[in-house]
Amino acid sequence: MIEIPTLYHGTDLRFAKLPEDLRKNFLAYCHYLREVLYAHFSPYYSINEPSHESLKSFMEDVQDENPKLFENLREGLCDIMMSKISEEYEYGSLYLTSWMFSAIDYAKKAYAGGEFAFAAYALAKAAKAKGLQEWYNNEQLNMEQFVDSLIAVAEAKPDPVIYKITDINPSFLRTEQNESIERYIRNGKLTVTEFRYTAPLTLSNYEYIIVDDDFIEQQNKTTHLNYGGNDCL
Repeated sequence: MIEIPTLYHGTDLRFAKLPEDLRKNFLAYCHYLREVLYAHFSPYYSINEPSHESLKSFMEDVQDENPKLFENLREGLCDIMMSKISEEYEYGSLYLTSWMFSAIDYAKKAYAGGEFAFAAYALAKAAKAKGLQEWYNNEQLNMEQFVDSLIAVAEAKPDPVIYKITDINPSFLRTEQNESIERYIRNGKLTVTEFRYTAPLTLSNYEYIIVDDDFIEQQNKTTHLNYGGNDCL
């Protein structure tokens, strides 16, 4: 018998509440952006070039005005590249964690629609800043309008939340590295904290917590008390 702890899913409420058909459409458009823009940006990017001089040189005319744009672009390119070479990167599953601070981090980073959509946003924003809309324009898909909407939503006020996931079927639960959880069970308890859930899960069936400064402060206090005030935690 496996004891499954309460699991958490950090996200942005604006995207969590999208109807399933709109969610699928949103992800399909993001997938298109990731693929076409990575093909254009990849000649300037290599993970084996830690200084990223080629990418910096290409983005030089806009980087000084908006350093964050470059950092987002670099992060987005890395994410897409890793998704192409690693089986650990899979976006069809729902990512869960048993550690609240990990869920808080996920929620705060979900302002563009999650990791998958963030890369699409970062690359599209950079291409637009360079005046290279032709890299992603597709009149049939009305892609220019989608990019404008994606950027506007990502840069609007976020709504980070954490869903408390309980009563799930452990047979659909795998580790973040897509391994069976069986090898990580000790005395009936799981020894890992990050998971992916491979079956459909309707978030609206679960309650959520609003992630604001008061909530984070309370979690910090709780952690401080539980762990004796270790500043490294």
